Amino acid sequence: RLNDPKTASRADHELRVLHDPSVLPDVVQALSHESPKVRAAAALTVKFLPDPRDAAIDPLVKMMLEDTDEDPRYRAAVALQGIGAARTREAFVEALEYSDQVRRLAIEALGMIGEPETVPELLERRAKNEHDVAVALSRLTNCATMKPAEFDAWWKEHSKDTRRDWVL
Repeated sequence: RLNDPKTASRADHELRVLHDPSVLPDVVQALSHESPKVRAAAALTVKFLPDPRDAAIDPLVKMMLEDTDEDPRYRAAVALQGIGAARTREAFVEALEYSDQVRRLAIEALGMIGEPETVPELLERRAKNEHDVAVALSRLTNCATMKPAEFDAWWKEHSKDTRRDWVL
């Protein structure tokens, strides 16, 4: 039923409730369906399935970066953000160039993934006055819970950038 555009949303909900990882191969197959409704429903299903969801990461990245329809791209980004795998970092950095809600999710996801290598990309977005970036940088650096000296030490270790005050 997930492969039928008329029943895809209902099937997505039922599969999420089942919480059964054995459906992952069928869901991954639905990620490349011709219908944007089916692709979008399949992407959201992945987000709510238990791990391991590694088999879905590459198809979701492809969907987020290449799908011609906004809704499947967005839902793929939501699913990838929910998975939170560090190997999605490069795809989210690439998605920073998008001019839609996928970019906002990419910014959030990069903050959640928490890899210091992401600081320069996020600082570039901050330079363009993108407000979501401040929250992502704060989450990534954990500066809200650090004492000033701890943050200074973190910054020296992880960033050569002089725009340190943009994070605080």
